[in-house]
Amino acid sequence: MFFFGKSSIAKENAAKAAAISKSHAVVELGLDGTVITANENCLKTFGYTLNEIQGKHHGMFVEASERSSPAYREFWIKLNRGEPQSAEYKRVGKDGKEIWVQASYNPVLDSKGKPTKVVELATDITAKKIEALENAAQVAAIERSQAVAAFNPDGTIITANKNFLNAMGYALGEVQGKHDSMFVEPAERASAAYREFWAKLNRGESQSAEYKRIGKNGKEVWIHALYSPILGLNGRPLKIVTYVKEMSASIREIYETMIKPEESVHAAAIRQGFAGEIQHAKQDTEAGSLSLSMRRLEARRRSAAGRSKFSQFLENLRDGFSNTMMSSSRAVVNFL
Repeated sequence: MFFFGKSSIAKENAAKAAAISKSHAVVELGLDGTVITANENCLKTFGYTLNEIQGKHHGMFVEASERSSPAYREFWIKLNRGEPQSAEYKRVGKDGKEIWVQASYNPVLDSKGKPTKVVELATDITAKKIEALENAAQVAAIERSQAVAAFNPDGTIITANKNFLNAMGYALGEVQGKHDSMFVEPAERASAAYREFWAKLNRGESQSAEYKRIGKNGKEVWIHALYSPILGLNGRPLKIVTYVKEMSASIREIYETMIKPEESVHAAAIRQGFAGEIQHAKQDTEAGSLSLSMRRLEARRRSAAGRSKFSQFLENLRDGFSNTMMSSSRAVVNFL
């Protein structure tokens, strides 16, 4: 497209230019920014015919606010100095269509090294850019509504958002670089179950349940949490992201009823309605497995002819949180 001649080098260059033209939007521009010509990919991307853009300034593809900006003037000054420009750019097609391109603007130099024109090579990345922006918005929404923390595969804390820090009562500097086990009671920290918890995460297996955690000054914190491994190209976890929702006081009371011999008046009232289920939960807990008690409650719910209000509540609670957490996980994985 840009090279002529019969030599083997010229033919090779012509073949390369043809291949580029097939895969990229290509525009030739004068040093003053006017369009000399454009290939079919460019015209299709922006929705114009060649006659509609030929002789017009490149500024027609740029939003008005950017067109009049010092940055856009500097962009053309640099090209006229022979300095290539490359980045992601927001552009405007026919009828105001928003288009994002990954583009490089390359000055073509004469034998004396002086620019004679500019060739733009662009790839339409609109779909990917919109997806990235949507994912970023979802991640921001998650950050606002949930406690989020990131860990290295060895369990050390990389970072945590404000909600997570508030729930645990720490400042970021107090937890960064420390191990997740700082939030776990000593007995659990030394248990085989806790070691297996991290072994599964390092195998790429997500973990989701209700957990008792310990905040600053021994504060008990009951949470619903999803620990989700973020995998690298080799399929191994790069880090672990946890999405946390702290239980409300009333729900914590139900769980505490299952594991504590003493109980509040409110919890006792609940207990009277679900005595059998709670008794099995307590027995399981005394054996050292709250998760087992939760499974037993679920099994009893499924086997019963009719579901109690408590089991219905438990199912809705777990299902609702699971759906929210999985949605959150997908958004973050896409974003990363």
